[in-house]
Amino acid sequence: MPVPPRRAGPTLPLPWPPRARPRRWPGSLSLSIAQNGSKVFPELSKADTLARAYKVLNTKSKIAKALLDMELLAAWLNYAHGVYNSSAKVHGDTTLKQAIETAEKYRTGKATTAQLKKSAVFLYQHVNK
Repeated sequence: MPVPPRRAGPTLPLPWPPRARPRRWPGSLSLSIAQNGSKVFPELSKADTLARAYKVLNTKSKIAKALLDMELLAAWLNYAHGVYNSSAKVHGDTTLKQAIETAEKYRTGKATTAQLKKSAVFLYQHVNK
């Protein structure tokens, strides 16, 4: 007795048509936006791949620079995903652009540990809610 041909089971729909798949995954596109706009990530902290970005975002370190890197990357990814635009008010009259510029100024310059932590806490409380 011949075996009947198998019927194809249900397939999961793709978020885009098969021929229109992006060459890069959306996560890496967000990382490239963060790298192009940031002064910190291409030079001071490596977050060029999804694995490295995951390490930055899930750090167990209590060092002020690592905490600020984590909050800065989260803020840049929020911006890349459209959560905020650069002129959006995040707290009082402070815009996202001003908050990120101040945090990056502290991270790239000679800032004290207290300034780094204060900037990380500001980003945590008001930008990365």
